Amino acid sequence: MPYLLASQGGSLRGKRVLDVACNAGFWSIQCALLGAEVVGFDARPELIAQAELVRDVAGIDGVTFRPLDFAEMTVDALGGPFDVVLNLGLLYHLPDPLDALRRTLAMSSDVVLLDTGVSPSRDAVVRLEWEEPTDIRNAKEAGIVAYPSRAGVELMLRHLGAAAWREVPIRGDVPPDYEAGLRASWLIEVRPPSGRSADAPLPPERPSA
Repeated sequence: MPYLLASQGGSLRGKRVLDVACNAGFWSIQCALLGAEVVGFDARPELIAQAELVRDVAGIDGVTFRPLDFAEMTVDALGGPFDVVLNLGLLYHLPDPLDALRRTLAMSSDVVLLDTGVSPSRDAVVRLEWEEPTDIRNAKEAGIVAYPSRAGVELMLRHLGAAAWREVPIRGDVPPDYEAGLRASWLIEVRPPSGRSADAPLPPERPSA
């Protein structure tokens, strides 16, 4: 979150945020508490019901939840584009990461925060697995899912014309899959600011917490 806030001038107040596959709405609600106008959607209606319950019990304004499949996500359907798009924990539950990234970038006018499980390979590869819907966090239907490597993610971002990107450093106490190199996050700029060309990695400086 500090890196996302830094990309928005230190605040989400007045920003429009889309939370893709929002699950029970944790990050949607966090962004709303920071002043954003948030739309969160998920393919599972039971998760949307949970998110709405938490929102209503807590009395949180500025966040709307919708049941919607990722394949139905469009700018028109959700009233976009959005300043910030969160794609957290979804990419590796889908069969086509390149198409998923293309669709995600199209929803944002500024930045995308991507978090995904990754293949540990140092090469630009995509590992395919079969996933069953045995857990509510898994794909909704049985089928192939794809784990891109870090290099694979960045090659896809280059192919799609993302302006710039930086992998978010691990900070403090994190789940073991991050430390093991099996999960990673990126802050992605959709368009380059003036003075920097496209296809350039974001500068590596660390914003203040």
